[in-house]
Amino acid sequence: MYSASVVTGVLFLLSTIFAPLVAIIPNEAAVPALIIVGFLMMQQVKNISWDDVDIALPAFLTIVLMPFTYSITVGIGAGMVLFGAGFGVIENATFALLIEQLSEAKASALWNLAYDAGYGAGPAVFGLICASTGYPAAFALTGVLILATLPAALRERKAAVPALAGQLPRRLDV
Repeated sequence: MYSASVVTGVLFLLSTIFAPLVAIIPNEAAVPALIIVGFLMMQQVKNISWDDVDIALPAFLTIVLMPFTYSITVGIGAGMVLFGAGFGVIENATFALLIEQLSEAKASALWNLAYDAGYGAGPAVFGLICASTGYPAAFALTGVLILATLPAALRERKAAVPALAGQLPRRLDV
């Protein structure tokens, strides 16, 4: 059960032996490897759907921000947030059209707005928390937030059960 953790811990301890050896290698020695990685990443650009703004704009922002900010993390984070925001805007615009036709869709539209905001901002905020406090604190905060929403979800479920009881078909005894 804990074998993966034990193996990881042992390998980590063994890697500390080689840390001084790795520190001798200058940073400039990584440049050829980074060029090859960049080349391999750029080969995938041809697969981006450049006609679809929802896909192309976050991909372009990711590609441009990586070298300009000297940070892969910033590039990926910005692309992720823009994709999530764009996804939310497009989906909520679609639901706005639906609300004009169906009044029952209001609850769905509000839920989608919250979902899409979380889809874009949630990973970015989680990344910022991880960067400043580490993974254990970020996962603990995520757990606390999920537990905080549990009472509201249970209240909604209890309120929905009587409403659904009248819609269920009656059991037919043969």
